[in-house]
Amino acid sequence: MTAAGLLDTVEVERLALQPGDILVFKCPMRLSDAEYTEIYERIKERLPDTEAMILEGGMDIAVLRAEP
Repeated sequence: MTAAGLLDTVEVERLALQPGDILVFKCPMRLSDAEYTEIYERIKERLPDTEAMILEGGMDIAVLRAEP
């Protein structure tokens, strides 16, 4: 599947972005350099003032904090 195909088939929820928010896009498969670039450019085209992170190949991200 191409990056364009991936973006065309993804279900999107309405988001209420706040200043400083970072969008995290998760992709279950590994992306080629061209696919990664295409997705990133499409994100910046549609959301130019929003920081974005792309996690691929099943990667996930989390933060654990100990209670003070």
